[in-house]
Amino acid sequence: MVVQPVQLKMANPFSRMAETYETIFPAMRLFAADAVSLAPPITNKSVVHDNGCGPGIVTAEILSRHQRRASIDHQPQTWQQRRRRFQSQGHHQPSHPPEAPHIEATDISPVMVSAAARRGATVRSQVMDSRELLGFDDAIFTHSFSNFVVLGMSEVDTARVISEMRRTLKLGGVAILTAWRALGYLDVFEQVALPIAAGSEAKSNISSNHDRSPPPTHASIDTREAVLTERQLLLALERGGFAMGNKAPGPVELRSITRVLPWALWTNEAYAPIRRSMCDGYTRGWSRADTDRLDVAFAERVAHLAEEGASYRVTAWVAIMKKV
Repeated sequence: MVVQPVQLKMANPFSRMAETYETIFPAMRLFAADAVSLAPPITNKSVVHDNGCGPGIVTAEILSRHQRRASIDHQPQTWQQRRRRFQSQGHHQPSHPPEAPHIEATDISPVMVSAAARRGATVRSQVMDSRELLGFDDAIFTHSFSNFVVLGMSEVDTARVISEMRRTLKLGGVAILTAWRALGYLDVFEQVALPIAAGSEAKSNISSNHDRSPPPTHASIDTREAVLTERQLLLALERGGFAMGNKAPGPVELRSITRVLPWALWTNEAYAPIRRSMCDGYTRGWSRADTDRLDVAFAERVAHLAEEGASYRVTAWVAIMKKV
């Protein structure tokens, strides 16, 4: 979890949600699964970095897949299957479940780090800023994952995160970075906010006609920091040491994945501080009274959509970067 402009007000609520984070925000687990699927196979010899780990969602996905593979390898077998396996292994002893891969989980939130540490014995977690991985030497990881770490970051900080991922990767290692491309709930947020902003501006214009004080700041809505355009992402990747194509320093593959989620998720009380943060973080020049009105109006619209069984789309970028 990265503390960012909109998230600053939500850091404590997110920390309190550490144990239920995956249930409340299922998209994070879904896209984490996509990221792990697009990475090279992770084995017991891999050294993995879960960067900005939150409660260890990527870590949990990796360990879950390892357990499933181990259970398949040790399922009851017929004598013919055991014989074929014995012949393929020569005269070696039957294999035991392989040790899980070593995972380094880091996050800026101590609460999230503690939650990630409980994922497994091969997980070591530390409080660390993804923009400056001071606790790690160069070239130590085979895999590095950053699951929505750069959300809301400046272009400079996004490039720093990517540069640190590249620095800590071994030669031939792969970094996977996810970032939001489109968030369907922002469309509804803007639809609700625009009439309130227009009303606020009209009131401001009326009041300014009765005095000679400087006109108030124009009320506006800006949700651009919530997502990255393709150009923004490619520029950050290049500044961080990766470039598209086969040119040095390394090839990059960029994918776009869309998921559909129910509005019913937003009826969970855990979303209340998130709505509030959106009202405060995506508005400019609004009075407190108007952001309060927006919060109530958005909650009402969400409840109506949830009652109708409506859903919305979220689309993520998945950048696969190989260090060569």
